[in-house]
Amino acid sequence: FKILNSVNDSDTYIDLIINVIPEYLKRSYINRYKDILIEYPEIEAEIVRENEKVSSQMRDFFQNGIDKGYLRDDLMAEQIHQMVQAILIYFVKYSNSQEQATEKIRLSLKFMLQGCIKLK
Repeated sequence: FKILNSVNDSDTYIDLIINVIPEYLKRSYINRYKDILIEYPEIEAEIVRENEKVSSQMRDFFQNGIDKGYLRDDLMAEQIHQMVQAILIYFVKYSNSQEQATEKIRLSLKFMLQGCIKLK
């Protein structure tokens, strides 16, 4: 998230969200959690709680985007974060491969965040 916080223009900011988050997940999250989410659905809530540390950073990141004017000022950082979380969990759980999950996450984030961008 450090690279994302150093960005000064909205186009780069959104582009990094769309590309950095799925790649990060591809390397660290998708393989580990897909089987767990399918085999032990009751653990899903625990995984969400464990990811609260990252979640706090993501909320701060989105709030920073709102504060800097990259994202619309009528949005709430918490709501954006929850939508991102829903996208991540859904595609990690229901994609057929790590590559498919990464691409679907990337496209979904792109479509969602394009609606969050503050028009100039």
